[in-house]
Amino acid sequence: MGALDELKDSARELRGTVKETRGDLARTISGPAFDESALNAAGGRLDDASHRMRAAVGSTLGKIHGVLDDRQRKLLADMIESGWARGYC
Repeated sequence: MGALDELKDSARELRGTVKETRGDLARTISGPAFDESALNAAGGRLDDASHRMRAAVGSTLGKIHGVLDDRQRKLLADMIESGWARGYC
């Protein structure tokens, strides 16, 4: 549960990136000329957020994998593959 809490915290931290990116995207079209630098800034923010989130997910899954037995790992893998709402949660 602690690993999932860490993942949730990481996701919360990255929410601000989405708001900043929306501002960048708005600047690309708000002026009389298309602002390529604002678009590049938005892309850079999204790339960084994606890398950070990917690392957080990998770390979380590694921690969870380490505490589960074979049967539990199989159940979790099935849950992930089929979706959370298919009778598991």
